[in-house]
Amino acid sequence: MLTCNEGNKRQRNATNNRVRSVRVLLDCRKEDPLGNPEWLKPKREQGLSCRASRLGVVAAFLLLAMSCTNTTVRVNAPVEPSTPLTTEPQSLQTEVPSDGEAVGAPGQASATAPQQAPTTAQTALTTDDDEGTAGHDTSQVVTEPNPPTTPDPNTGTSSTPVAATPATSTPGTSTPATSTPGTSTPTATPTKSSVAVRETEKQTDRSANDQSCTAQVSDNLRLSAANLRLASFEVSAAVYGCALEVAIAHPSDIAAIAALKAHGISGPLLLAESLLASELHTELTRLGPNRVVVAGYDAQTLNNSLSGFNFESLQVDRQAPLPNATVSYDIVYLVDNSAHVVPLAFVGEQLGFGVVAVGNDLGLVPSKNRKIIGDASRVVLLADFGGHVRQQLRNLRGLELPGGGLRLFEPGHNRRLVAMYGNPLTRSLGVLGEQGAEASIVRLRTIAEGYDADGATVLPTFEIIATVASASAGRDGDYSNETALDVIRPWIEIAAANDVYVVLDLQPGRSDFLSQAKIYEEFLRQPHVGLALDPEWRLKPHQRHLRQIGTVDAAEINQVVDWLAALVRREALPQKLLVLHQFKLAMITNRHLVKTPAELAVLIHMDGQGPLSTKYSTWNTLTSQPDADRFYWGWKNFYDEDFPRARADQVLGLTPKSVFVSYQ
Repeated sequence: MLTCNEGNKRQRNATNNRVRSVRVLLDCRKEDPLGNPEWLKPKREQGLSCRASRLGVVAAFLLLAMSCTNTTVRVNAPVEPSTPLTTEPQSLQTEVPSDGEAVGAPGQASATAPQQAPTTAQTALTTDDDEGTAGHDTSQVVTEPNPPTTPDPNTGTSSTPVAATPATSTPGTSTPATSTPGTSTPTATPTKSSVAVRETEKQTDRSANDQSCTAQVSDNLRLSAANLRLASFEVSAAVYGCALEVAIAHPSDIAAIAALKAHGISGPLLLAESLLASELHTELTRLGPNRVVVAGYDAQTLNNSLSGFNFESLQVDRQAPLPNATVSYDIVYLVDNSAHVVPLAFVGEQLGFGVVAVGNDLGLVPSKNRKIIGDASRVVLLADFGGHVRQQLRNLRGLELPGGGLRLFEPGHNRRLVAMYGNPLTRSLGVLGEQGAEASIVRLRTIAEGYDADGATVLPTFEIIATVASASAGRDGDYSNETALDVIRPWIEIAAANDVYVVLDLQPGRSDFLSQAKIYEEFLRQPHVGLALDPEWRLKPHQRHLRQIGTVDAAEINQVVDWLAALVRREALPQKLLVLHQFKLAMITNRHLVKTPAELAVLIHMDGQGPLSTKYSTWNTLTSQPDADRFYWGWKNFYDEDFPRARADQVLGLTPKSVFVSYQ
């Protein structure tokens, strides 16, 4: 057997005509492989035996071998007449062609695999020339109807082993080879047919194509498309260099998109308003898919629009419910436009990542999406959200408020805090001090009745006066008594165990709000603890309580705002409530300058007392100021001082809405 390096194409082409002629058919009438038509005459004319002719063929083989590089020459020994035509081949030496493709290398059928000779038809040896059959006796190229296959352990495909055997030939006919007693017939070494080789190459190319057409999502990807249609093409162009499959639907056909997603397409989703759109055909041509799956269009439209592509129509069940399951992903990409979610999530179904659209305030992410982000081990930003986003991500994946969430009054979560006000050490300052913490929780359920009538979720709350205004200066001379941490701590712990929020109220006297807030930093590090500032009890030098109503400027409030917001960021806490008590405009000067950062829900608590009509008037005055819409609003009921005391339905009827109601 003579094997020339398949990669040595130049020399193979140069000897192409000779190789085509030397087919080991041992026909005494064949032309000389070297071009001399007189080399072999019919044996009846020159008296040459077929055996001598065969020796001449062997010599020609050896001569041809000298002109080939990287070749292996092997001539099988003659077999006895009784030896079957099918034999176990000897071990073949493997040569590595210059193009790097090894004969018998992994990924192809082994060159030493056992071969079986055809039983009903023979296959002549051919070259790997794909340029037609010129110079060949095509009547000899006959394949076995059901050839045995050899599985390829690497590609999972099978190659068809073909044994080439000598044959006698009569002009114009094809005859199976026969053995004549007394003669020996050389057996050509079994090898794969060129058809099998080409099929293996196709499988290898297809495998490489599968890998090269896999979506690649870069962490530096930035999407700018303004709508769903444009986003689908932008994602396709950015993520796919090619695609084996492509899905197509109308951008408004949610059911069709869901059906394609469930179908498991391995490629991009293109959302086109028309199947004749030039952008669609341009992208399909670039991607070069083997299959185009279209959902939501009728057969006639498909035939008229996509006849140049191998397409199929996917049936859409428009009665089927849309999937709404929350799935956990190891990687989650954040985008800043909801239009980018659908096409990118379509890729995510294939690669196993999630996509969530968020705004500049990540704390407003709905709980379902917040869970997806929180469960991810890696979150990648595919938009320029600003420098604060990484800190917000820490908050987003951190502790939540009682009842869940990161924002007290986030959209879609209608929450109202209903509180008991007082100090644990005395009954005289409010209803909270009339019983212990556990009993207060029970009583809160009764107080909160009716405050969910508008659909709000009621969050029970302890409003604890942490520093109490005092008629005497005390050791520090600030006319304010600080409640010990050990007194407050049990209430904080019981509240945490029962999904109760806590607000620590400050009455600083001649001290300042920030200094007193820092006393209770231990508690303010907790996700369920907020802060309240009561300007009524903020004294200037030489002032005394109850001789005037205190006041505070926005500048001092902002000192607390900055400190508390920084604490939220540093500890990765959910949004905190900051309450500002007010029943006269003069109590807070420059109110419009009070900061309202996203880390805090800044709320003005109208805590005047007296006749209900007077309280309504105070409410209207405070809430009608130009800066009123910058704040959340709250109402306070007094058990003894109000007449009549406002009912729950009356409080719910207030405008703007009251999201905090306390009882003293």
